[in-house]
Amino acid sequence: MKVRSLDGLASTSFRRLCELAAPILHQAPDLTLPIQARNPATPGLFDLLDRELASWRALVEANDLGAFGKKLAEARSVLTPSVTAARSRRAPRRRRP
Repeated sequence: MKVRSLDGLASTSFRRLCELAAPILHQAPDLTLPIQARNPATPGLFDLLDRELASWRALVEANDLGAFGKKLAEARSVLTPSVTAARSRRAPRRRRP
């Protein structure tokens, strides 16, 4: 990596996303690489990430609040159900008497 720290370079939101990725970055390379390399969806996912990054970059550079808000809403419609479904799969909390 060309940067030693995100201090002063990244927004709070970006740093939070990095915190979410941290456990994956701490996985053993000999575990993670074979999974990624053998996954037939990996090339398509990288292509999708490239396109999405370019799209987000263009929205931020254009500073168009309406278009940015629309993109956020689209992202929520795709990502939020996954988060909600994951929460519903958790075991229910036991109430203390």
